[in-house]
Amino acid sequence: LKPRFNKHQGTLIKSTTAFERLNIDFKEPLPTKTRNSYILTVIDEYSRFPFAIPCPDTTSSTVIKSLTQIFNMYETPAYIHSDRGTSFISQEVKNFLTTNGIASSRTTPYNPQGNGQAERYNGIIWKTVQLALKNRNLPVSHWEDVLNESLYSIRSLLCTAINETPHERMFKFPHYHLLMIETPPPSHEQDYTPSDPTPLQNSPAPTVETPLPQNSTTPQSITVPPPQNVAPRRSSRIRRLPAYFQDYHLGEG
Repeated sequence: LKPRFNKHQGTLIKSTTAFERLNIDFKEPLPTKTRNSYILTVIDEYSRFPFAIPCPDTTSSTVIKSLTQIFNMYETPAYIHSDRGTSFISQEVKNFLTTNGIASSRTTPYNPQGNGQAERYNGIIWKTVQLALKNRNLPVSHWEDVLNESLYSIRSLLCTAINETPHERMFKFPHYHLLMIETPPPSHEQDYTPSDPTPLQNSPAPTVETPLPQNSTTPQSITVPPPQNVAPRRSSRIRRLPAYFQDYHLGEG
């Protein structure tokens, strides 16, 4: 009889707060009109909040410069997960992470699924960029012009995995958009015609002795409607465990 070996069951590491774990990866060379032909994709594992930084190359100094830019704008994470790219496992990057007190982990060889979140968002970001380019009738080489716009769209869309938008998950409040903008209050300006002898800017300010014209609006008569909170969309998707072949009807023969 063959001896049976039980496969060691590892522990899945999950982030519990924003900026605890970041997943990073490079997008392959892209046609460009500038020196930047790569995209460094950085994903916050907890909130799915994406960052995408145009880069001229994939060297260690470029990785350090891009990560420093994010750390200065937000905060320093506790962990960084990446594949086994040369720039990610270099001694310069290791020293940079150690100096900032950041732990690092890497995927096993020939296993890109180990960094699946960053790999998936590479495709999501690029598809969104392509749609923005098509909407503006721009060539692919102008992808840098619509990159920030594409990131804004991704951060504002509902993520069914967390049932929130990445912006809500990261900052704990909904994204400010045009639907939240109320109609501005009426203007205090007076209506006058060019035939008036004294224009508005030269007329004296109204006082108690000077009655207000009929077509003016006093501050007491202005009613500003209370702000209305627009409820964010919520996913109605019902999640269940996979049933494998029970969901499929196999034909005979």
